[in-house]
Amino acid sequence: QAKWTIAETEKVNHRNEAERLKNENSELAAALACREEAEKTERGGT
Repeated sequence: QAKWTIAETEKVNHRNEAERLKNENSELAAALACREEAEKTERGGT
């Protein structure tokens, strides 16, 4: 069993956090785009 230093653990945690945020942000961006499309359609615009 490898003994991880605190620094190594932090590095991995930060990488995981960054990855998670990236995924959440892309989902959020997609949801926003969908909503904008829907609102455009409701207004009868192009």
